[in-house]
Amino acid sequence: MTVSVDILDEAARALAAHSPDGFVILRTPGAWTFAFINEAADRQFGPSVARLGDPFLEMFPASARSLISNALDEAYQTGEPKDVVAPCQHAGAILEMRIVAITDAVAIHFRDISVLALRERQQAAAAALGLRAISDVPL
Repeated sequence: MTVSVDILDEAARALAAHSPDGFVILRTPGAWTFAFINEAADRQFGPSVARLGDPFLEMFPASARSLISNALDEAYQTGEPKDVVAPCQHAGAILEMRIVAITDAVAIHFRDISVLALRERQQAAAAALGLRAISDVPL
């Protein structure tokens, strides 16, 4: 079965907008500015910290910026996906990122892998299953 480009585009937009994980699109190679930020990314960076047109690398401590910048540049230039783990400056999160080149930009899918974020995901999963967390018992 063949799916039209329009349907694929619509599906990608819906998934990006409603994903529980962060998803951003960056333009302006070298400067890497935000062109799209989903709600999960906004929450993970800290409400209203990341804005369209702002530089992505400023979300991270100076010590991590060259690692991330190199991965962005390499993914964009080679077309090969790159994986990076780095601390986020504003939210205290540790982000696991997959960087993928797209036409004239890069798309980044990420999630917070810090212990606190893992605990929140476990609690949400337990709640979705109708389970109740018992104090002093890890999920």
